[in-house]
Amino acid sequence: MNFALPSVALLAASLSASASVITTATYAPLDSMPGGLADSAITYSSMGGPYAAFPASAALGVANYGSIMTYDFEQLTSFRFVGGVTTVNSTLAFNFYDSAENAVSSFSTTFAQAGNYIWTITIDGDAVIAAKNGFLEITGVDGATGKWFLGTTAPTIGTQVPVTGAYTHRFELTTNAVPAPGAIALLGLAGLVGKRRR
Repeated sequence: MNFALPSVALLAASLSASASVITTATYAPLDSMPGGLADSAITYSSMGGPYAAFPASAALGVANYGSIMTYDFEQLTSFRFVGGVTTVNSTLAFNFYDSAENAVSSFSTTFAQAGNYIWTITIDGDAVIAAKNGFLEITGVDGATGKWFLGTTAPTIGTQVPVTGAYTHRFELTTNAVPAPGAIALLGLAGLVGKRRR
């Protein structure tokens, strides 16, 4: 069947004719809608300065964190950190572990700019999962070196236990407030990876 679209003039006339219709609009928070996906939210944040860093290295650091995620595992939608790479087009790997040091997921990013900045990395898709409480490790790929800055200010969202004096790493996690799909299966696989890592 072919349907002809009404002209703009006809649409305007029909809109003005129906202006007296009474309607009632109701609303509910997105996270209470059955089967709906909640908006992303910052579930861990420790970005405040002043900043300090160790010399550039291929092992940029490991940080523990306790987030305010709703579920034990959630999809990471955005990641921020303070630091950078030594050389243009260097790649860093971001590895996530649960609190028992089992591998959960990882991703890598190539940086088109050398130097230290506040970087925001948007995660496309649902493959990167972060644990509610766990560890984050940043390493250089194929000899890449860089820095991951630390600071002494407490996280503004979540918690982190200082591992170097009073210093903690500067990063932020934004996740979807829905259980990560296949998280249980991933943990089964992660347990095997974690055992090999030790």
